[in-house]
Amino acid sequence: ASLCIPSSISILWAVDSKATYQLTELFYTYLTAGEPIDLALQHAKLKFIGSSSGENFLPYYWASTILAGRTDRIYDKKPQAWKYVAIFLVLLGFFLFGIKKWRGKFPKGSILSYSSFS
Repeated sequence: ASLCIPSSISILWAVDSKATYQLTELFYTYLTAGEPIDLALQHAKLKFIGSSSGENFLPYYWASTILAGRTDRIYDKKPQAWKYVAIFLVLLGFFLFGIKKWRGKFPKGSILSYSSFS
């Protein structure tokens, strides 16, 4: 396992904070939709340019944000909780079925019968 940062978004020069916020918000919208990092940034810039008017249309406001590093998609690596619940329920079902089958193998009142545990 590598401890390095696979990719980084950087800003090359100081820009208007409102423009940076809008561009970042658009970037994360595309990123969470499952787009690769480079395309998410590209689409965010295009949407920012398309929705801008006046001087916000100038490259000064949107071109300073760059990507360095890997460009692949970011996947959620957290396990899905429903998978663990399903596994638990299946194992519980096998356990209860096993107890039911095991209970019938021993005569009532013997030390290994289910009724002696209740």
